[in-house]
Amino acid sequence: FVMGSQGSGVAFKAGTSTIIAHKDDLVAYFDVKVVARVPNLVGREVLEAMGMLQGLGLDGGLPIEVPIKQKRKVTGQSVAAGTLAEANTLIVLEVSPTATGSEPESKPGNRQPASVFSTQGGESKEQRGTSGFSSSGGEEKPTATAPPASAPAADAGGINLLGTQTASQDCGQLQSSFDAALDLGDTLWAQSLLDEGRKCGFSAAGASRLNQLQAEQDLQEEQRLAEKCSAAEKRFYASLNGNKLQSAQQLLPALQTCPCYSQALAELGQRRKKQQCAQLSQQFNRQIANHRVSQARATVQQAQAAGCPINLSAAEGALDRAQQEVAQAEERRRAQQLQQQRRQAQQQQQLLNAMQGLFQSVQQQQQHSSHSGPTSNRVPPVTTPAPTSSPSAPSRPQKNCQKVCVREKVVWKNISDGRDHLCAGGVPRPPGPGLKPPRCEKTVHCLQWETRCQ
Repeated sequence: FVMGSQGSGVAFKAGTSTIIAHKDDLVAYFDVKVVARVPNLVGREVLEAMGMLQGLGLDGGLPIEVPIKQKRKVTGQSVAAGTLAEANTLIVLEVSPTATGSEPESKPGNRQPASVFSTQGGESKEQRGTSGFSSSGGEEKPTATAPPASAPAADAGGINLLGTQTASQDCGQLQSSFDAALDLGDTLWAQSLLDEGRKCGFSAAGASRLNQLQAEQDLQEEQRLAEKCSAAEKRFYASLNGNKLQSAQQLLPALQTCPCYSQALAELGQRRKKQQCAQLSQQFNRQIANHRVSQARATVQQAQAAGCPINLSAAEGALDRAQQEVAQAEERRRAQQLQQQRRQAQQQQQLLNAMQGLFQSVQQQQQHSSHSGPTSNRVPPVTTPAPTSSPSAPSRPQKNCQKVCVREKVVWKNISDGRDHLCAGGVPRPPGPGLKPPRCEKTVHCLQWETRCQ
């Protein structure tokens, strides 16, 4: 990993770091060695150059005799710009001999005159121009004097009075660094070098090359995103078509930057709604089969609230049939209960009759023995009464007799509009949503009567 040339906007300095990479549901950790690209520090102030090196994780050094507080310009560096350097690499800076904006003090008379001897010998005369006449005509005027002999031709940094030599060297270094940035594909570094070399000859062609590189990188990024979206879309629809809605929900965030995100979100919502409606339909059928009418009606209301397509007429018909079946089952239960009670009563009456017949037989045997003389040791036979509703022997007169209904039928009538099925089971049901239930009346018909006496 190579750091930027400016040392700003980067995630870490030169040295050792850990990169955490996220891709879909995978997480990877990379222990990497980070190096820094040495920036071009020529022309910058010393404090600014030292701060840039420190921000990149590099060390800057100065000559011992140079005070760091003086605002001096950097004229050279021990490591060339664009070089990849490891952490804590020492880069010695060369600085200008005088502070920025300081000029040597001028004293009166320190300007040296021109040469005291003429080129032809003899007394010194003022140097004249090549022409004996001025450009405007008239009397000839003296030209500007040359600079003093003691004035230096160039400063300590190698810049002459016109500055052409150092400028060409700076542009050459900038162009070399710019070419290296393009080769590495670092557009940010290349743009910073292009801004710095705005007055250099390579700026126009460099801007065109940089734009072309950025266009290629944008195209590659678009292709990468398209491939990523295509792979994520395939995984999403594979889970969706396999009814793995939970897995599809987990894959949906990977499509947020893809063009198909809205469509995928809508289809996932439709599948969830379809699945919910199918579950409610199965639940309704189970409740109808188990004659849970109230719960089935609540399921229909829940399906309507969820927006499920429902055939209300068919649902109401199923609820009515289930209600009728519940009423019929209740009638059968009551009839069975009455029949069981009747059987128990008959069994009790038969037992009572048998006991009465036995008692009367014993009495008759006793009376016959008392009239026929001494009794023998033979035990008189005991006659078992026939299993009839009345004893074979004459019984005592029965009193307090009354007729009892032992089998009856309950019928519910709809006295409002005559639709008796709305009153089945004695539970009035409205004929439709929002309508009032009918008035129901109970009628009891006796199917079998019996006479019972005490």
